[in-house]
Amino acid sequence: MTLSRTAEHQPGGLRGELTSQEIKKYVAMCLKPGKSTGPDRCPNELTKAMMDEEFRIVKMWVNEILTDTSRQRATVNVTIFSFTK
Repeated sequence: MTLSRTAEHQPGGLRGELTSQEIKKYVAMCLKPGKSTGPDRCPNELTKAMMDEEFRIVKMWVNEILTDTSRQRATVNVTIFSFTK
């Protein structure tokens, strides 16, 4: 599988930020329900049920992490809490 978003001159880097559509497509296609959680203890169902504001924050974090060359091979731990009204 070829990643069209990867810059040739910058292995592992991106040509630009990921779009909302790209992230939503990944969430819809790759995050299967009923799977056990990872180290973040965040079930896939919680990620799929994000509100628009939560999604914007996650999109900002994803793009910041993927475009920051100083963090490319570092592990980043993030905890996401969902507060319902």
